[in-house]
Amino acid sequence: MDIEVVEFYPESEKAKHRGYIGSMHVYVCDLDNAVQIDVRGISVFNNKGFWFFKFPARKGIDQDTKKPVNYPIFSFTDREKDKSFRKSVIDLGQEYIKKNFAEVLA
Repeated sequence: MDIEVVEFYPESEKAKHRGYIGSMHVYVCDLDNAVQIDVRGISVFNNKGFWFFKFPARKGIDQDTKKPVNYPIFSFTDREKDKSFRKSVIDLGQEYIKKNFAEVLA
């Protein structure tokens, strides 16, 4: 999927010890002209070279089971498109951060 990393916002040194290095803002480019999407608040973690991207989500209670559930704030209804979006964010996000924010990873 064609996305553009708009910006990465590094976190303070205090939070860095937990592996959290910042949040990212991306723009989805390959949708039709009627739909334009910005996705903000993608948390980025890096611990000893292991990358983890946490997409914006909320917690709630399942009304049937009464158990807590996590659900995404944004997702494509087409599972393949959603999978492609997430993979693109992870791949391009790592590349963008490595290129522009090497000091954050140090």
